[in-house]
Amino acid sequence: MKFKIFIIISIFSINISFAQSDVWSDNTANTIEKGRKEIGLFGPLKIGLRDSLEISANPIWFIVMPHIAIKKQWNSLIGLQFASKHKITYPTLFLRALSRNGTGGILPSTSIIPQLFKLNNSIILSKEINERLTLSFNAGLDLSIGFGESNLSDIEFHFAYPRVYSFNNLLVPYAGITFTGIATEKIHYNYNLNTFILTGDNSGIIVEQQLKFDYCLSQKVKIVAGIISSYGDYPYGKDFGVFPVADIVFGF
Repeated sequence: MKFKIFIIISIFSINISFAQSDVWSDNTANTIEKGRKEIGLFGPLKIGLRDSLEISANPIWFIVMPHIAIKKQWNSLIGLQFASKHKITYPTLFLRALSRNGTGGILPSTSIIPQLFKLNNSIILSKEINERLTLSFNAGLDLSIGFGESNLSDIEFHFAYPRVYSFNNLLVPYAGITFTGIATEKIHYNYNLNTFILTGDNSGIIVEQQLKFDYCLSQKVKIVAGIISSYGDYPYGKDFGVFPVADIVFGF
């Protein structure tokens, strides 16, 4: 069971969200500067193509689950920083790898996995409250398109479930708020509250909270640690889950 949870959390991961900084990436409407690169032991590789455009992908998981994400910062909107994020994922290969008996088997070995493409589009509006705190609002939509026969089962693990729900139910809208700030010169924090709206056969709502801290050793290395909790409607009823997260991120 622990192995299955590790696989699900790693692949359909809650993106490690970083705190407010002039250098490091974060989940505000900011993008990293042109030419800068960041990569975590578990997190994705991020590259600043321009001062207002970054791309990201996880090089390890890309082999079994091809994906790419783009974050674009646009002109300010009514006094707010404005950005959009766009991601496309092809999860078919990975889902087929999980369709087996024994270790690593999360889906039934008899599963028929269609050709699946998942599109995620979201917007971020950020307002700098002061030099140590930024408030952001985000809203987005997961949309999955499948081709071919399918009997794909739901993956019911807490943090994976709302992120793969669209595989069988077409779309999942979500929205949330984030407080991103600086506690000390080296310690930054991030609190995020997101609500996923599940449509279709197993309709409901899942509320997820993330609290993470960064310890910035320098502009090139930082340690991330925190906790994620979720509560909401699952196929087996209402449930609550908590999971710790940690990473070491390198910038260059």
